[in-house]
Amino acid sequence: MAYAIYNITFTPPPGSYGVLIEYRENTSLSTWITPTSPGNPTLSSPYPLALEEGKSWYIGVTSIGKTCTQGRKIIGPINVPVSSTCCPPTYTLSVDGTYCYKYNDVDATPPSAGENTVAKTASAYSTCGTYIYDAGWAIDGTGTSTQISLSNPFWKNGGTCADHNTTDGPLNRSGLWATTTTSDQDIGFSVCITAPTTKTYYVGIGCDNLGIINLDGTNILTQDPDALAIQYGVGVNATFKVWHVYPVLITAGPHVIELIGHNVAIFAAMGAEIYNNTKAQIQAATSYSGLNLVFSTKDYRGQPVQLASDDTGYSCPSGYALVACEDPYICRQLLTTSTTTC
Repeated sequence: MAYAIYNITFTPPPGSYGVLIEYRENTSLSTWITPTSPGNPTLSSPYPLALEEGKSWYIGVTSIGKTCTQGRKIIGPINVPVSSTCCPPTYTLSVDGTYCYKYNDVDATPPSAGENTVAKTASAYSTCGTYIYDAGWAIDGTGTSTQISLSNPFWKNGGTCADHNTTDGPLNRSGLWATTTTSDQDIGFSVCITAPTTKTYYVGIGCDNLGIINLDGTNILTQDPDALAIQYGVGVNATFKVWHVYPVLITAGPHVIELIGHNVAIFAAMGAEIYNNTKAQIQAATSYSGLNLVFSTKDYRGQPVQLASDDTGYSCPSGYALVACEDPYICRQLLTTSTTTC
């Protein structure tokens, strides 16, 4: 059987606890089916729904309110044509029909005693402002970059690279760490993203001492403080004196981005955000209202640590990504292969 992915978009009404997605075949004896992956009910739009090709379907979208009242919308019938592009058995065709994918899921290893995060700020954080990188940046974090104008206070803490205060700038407003700080410690978060088309998202990150980005279990960034010290001329503290914004190209379909901070010793902090915006929109934003913010660590202060070393948070085998949008958490390996002709 071949399947096509349909992205169901919705806007949860204020106060909604979640939106339940269901589907059924357009026949007289069909019953409603409730998918469980990604997590359902959900507040994340769009929701990817795999519908068998060559059939007609109805889709139910139900919003669950604070008083358990439900508002339901029926979409359809949706006629899913038979595609001339196929996938090997057990693989699913991507939403744009350009590749095939499947998941290998295993249990995540939970901490024996997890910790909550606490806010972290410092007068040295984001003091050099914010730099947006061009495509083609290196895995060590270096690359051609453009500074956001220092006339825009939203993206800087002073802007002179000298210690300023503990309230301004991206890292001060988003910085956090585990309650207990140790040397050679990793703290991070997992973000599920379903891209409707292949597109570029921008990831902002600042870490005391270095930042790491994994895409679907594959490392795409491990900042080198020495290399960034040369690029910005402010020593190894460039990892947190600069707010680094990297473009990350994501293919159409579901993905997991892991955002991790590594502490070398003593003081520790990490902040990370994902923007569904263009470079020009980010440069022009003077507050969060000017951004389409997909994720920010500022919203996870006081929350349980997700990813971590030293038994502070969950862990996964090499090559797997922690999926924190599932309950319970799982580790997922994404496998892709080329399409075939039906």
